[in-house]
Amino acid sequence: MELEMDVREELNIEKCIDCPFVEAEQYLQTLLLDGIKKIFIANGFSNKFVVSKIDDKDIENTEQFAIEILPDLIDESEYPEYYEQLKNKLMVKVTAAPKTDSKLQIKNRSLRNIDSNEIEDVTDGTLISKKQKLNILDVDLSSERSIVLKIIKEWLNINAKDIYNNQELDVTISIINDENDIVAKVFCFECAVRVNIFKVYSPGHSKKWSFSNYYKHVKIHLKKPVPNKIKNLQTLDKYINVTSPQTPETSQSIETPPELIKEDLNCQSDFQNSKNKKYGRNEREKRRRERSLVTGEYKQTFIINYIAVLDEVSKLMENNENLRKMLARNIEETQEDNVLCFQLAVLDSNSLLKCLYECAEKNQKSSKYKHHNRFEEELKKFSTYIFIVGGRLLYETLHANMNRVLPSITTIFRYLDNTQSKVIDGNFRFNELRVYLIKKNLPLKVWISEDATRITGKIEYDVKSNKVVGFVLPLKNGCPLPNAFIASNAKTNAQYFNSECRANYAYVIMARPLNETAAPFCLSIYGTNNRFSNEDVINRWEFMKTVATEQGIEILGFSSDGDTRLLKAMLLQSICTKLPIIPNQEQNKEIYIQDTVHIMTKLRTRFLKSNIIIPMGDYFATVDHLMELTRTFSKDKHLLTVSD
Repeated sequence: MELEMDVREELNIEKCIDCPFVEAEQYLQTLLLDGIKKIFIANGFSNKFVVSKIDDKDIENTEQFAIEILPDLIDESEYPEYYEQLKNKLMVKVTAAPKTDSKLQIKNRSLRNIDSNEIEDVTDGTLISKKQKLNILDVDLSSERSIVLKIIKEWLNINAKDIYNNQELDVTISIINDENDIVAKVFCFECAVRVNIFKVYSPGHSKKWSFSNYYKHVKIHLKKPVPNKIKNLQTLDKYINVTSPQTPETSQSIETPPELIKEDLNCQSDFQNSKNKKYGRNEREKRRRERSLVTGEYKQTFIINYIAVLDEVSKLMENNENLRKMLARNIEETQEDNVLCFQLAVLDSNSLLKCLYECAEKNQKSSKYKHHNRFEEELKKFSTYIFIVGGRLLYETLHANMNRVLPSITTIFRYLDNTQSKVIDGNFRFNELRVYLIKKNLPLKVWISEDATRITGKIEYDVKSNKVVGFVLPLKNGCPLPNAFIASNAKTNAQYFNSECRANYAYVIMARPLNETAAPFCLSIYGTNNRFSNEDVINRWEFMKTVATEQGIEILGFSSDGDTRLLKAMLLQSICTKLPIIPNQEQNKEIYIQDTVHIMTKLRTRFLKSNIIIPMGDYFATVDHLMELTRTFSKDKHLLTVSD
């Protein structure tokens, strides 16, 4: 199909080259070069009707088109087809001749042998009556211009969207009085060449415009190869003339005085300030702050206001030796009093500041090396608290600025290892939980919550317990085995790395006392790959209830997130009705429920879906009720926002 279209298009081009110039060659008894014909056709003269109206201005425009515009529209390989024997394309020139007389004779010759009441439209070869052609003078030119613009833009957006980017088209409609013709002059958006479009008539049809000239001209631009497939996009630079700061542009003429030209060269562009550091954002903010200090309610005095006073004092001290000695003695006494007052203020302050001061003074005097510092027990506890609450980065910053006042992070870790009980991977700490509850004067009743969190696994060797930590602990009756990876020898350690997998989840079990102000207690933590069943969960809960009972601790209930295995275990453990076939079945006293935080999160998600209706007792709740609540009551009543 594409091959047939290419062949058909080549035949049409050959026909367009020969047809418009046949009668002109016959009358002038000469043959025009094919290159000249192609140049005229490329410039829009592609039919006999347009050729018959060529004037001197059209020939000059064609010469300019062949010299300046056409070389950019075609490839260098196509130059011989248009310029033929010419070695220089700039030498294109149509020889002056009696063009006007010949043009009129050619037009009259093309219209001969036609009835006097009929005129042949040479573009389509149809016959049009004189009365029909005289009606052209009655048309509305503005409406015709709108029609032409609409049709051309629609065609360009479909067939020439690679080069047309909704540019404004220059179209003028005029009437040729001597010929009673209406013509539209369209300037090409690529090369600014004028292309004439005429309105033609056909028997039995309404008047219409013939756009073939313009379409053929635009197709020549479409054949031009685009370098690097970069489209000619419309940019803001086309509408803004920016003068470069390095090479300012100046416009001068013969009438411009030399002094004005010199003045223009020294002028700076409006866009140069953007590259100047003085007009940067930081500098502008700095100047704004300075102005606010001077023009604000509380005007700040400048240091330069005291320069005059200092100059007077300097002159008096130079001329009076007694005054100079008295001022020097007063300055020394003032400095000594300030140091003494500072020491007394520190010693009279609270114990923490006094401890910091004494520790810094002692380490400064007794130790010559920065790593031989000694710290009191209270200061170690205070530093440990800062490290736990503030984090590593905060403590490192404080320690770098208070080197001999605060202990290092290594000292804090060593202090924790010596004073606190170590949490063993996979061990249940019910004994420590009992001590914690008794020490805080709390009842021996707790609530158990558990969940798994994603971690970045790491294999380490624990020196104190002689274990390899970081592997997935095997489960027995749902409980992890703490002593599964003993570092007995190198062969065993290598076997661990070859056969076992690294833990990528940390499973945490927390015990929450009944007091709201009491902190929760970490009952157990171990590494896992999150592969277990609901039977493992039930067996672990039974083991925990047994060990807690031995320590005198009562477990009131279990809760977790929405894990399906945990939810299934909760469902099985929550069955409170006795089966008739098992008369001595023991009922579970504990409460099994999902965490309220997860429950409210799911409830919120359901509320926000407009197509879900949630039954609550005898009523139904939807998101419309929440919207009505926010519209009726203020935020201090419901604590909700539209974004929630």
